[in-house]
Amino acid sequence: MSEAFKTIITGDEQFNRTMLSIGQFSKRPRLAMRDMAAVLEDQTEQNFAAQGRPKWKELAESTKHKRIGGSKGYKKNGSLTKRSQRVLAQMKILQDSGLMAASVHSQYGDDYSMIGASRPQARIQQLGGETGKDHNTVIEARPYLPFTPDLKLQPEAEKELLKTGMDHLRRVASPK
Repeated sequence: MSEAFKTIITGDEQFNRTMLSIGQFSKRPRLAMRDMAAVLEDQTEQNFAAQGRPKWKELAESTKHKRIGGSKGYKKNGSLTKRSQRVLAQMKILQDSGLMAASVHSQYGDDYSMIGASRPQARIQQLGGETGKDHNTVIEARPYLPFTPDLKLQPEAEKELLKTGMDHLRRVASPK
């Protein structure tokens, strides 16, 4: 019976050490916040690579026409030039010049992780809305950051953030 009692005491000491570690972690979780900011960036890159999760609305014909070089992209008979065919085949949504993706940045601190983009068109692409001189052009949302237009985390991002948080808690809670 005394062996069982010793095991309980040892378990209690381990529990106390674990709770102390978790308590210290909760006072300054900066490393976890850093890793969560990295998850937000990774999820954003995955959104660009997949051209949306869920898929973004296709580019407008006018946008495709502009990207292939306007009327210069067509032969006299109206068919696309070989170069225009290649450009069209490789065309990606929100990735004409790469400036939108390059403008994405994250920040973190002791109690937050955040992500954003600094391009002027970033907000309208993420959330959708009316734009143009007379606000007569409607842009459908193409959420490239890992949250929906109604500001909820995308399921993939939520899963990865929870996993990252749990990994940090497991590390501080594991016996040394």
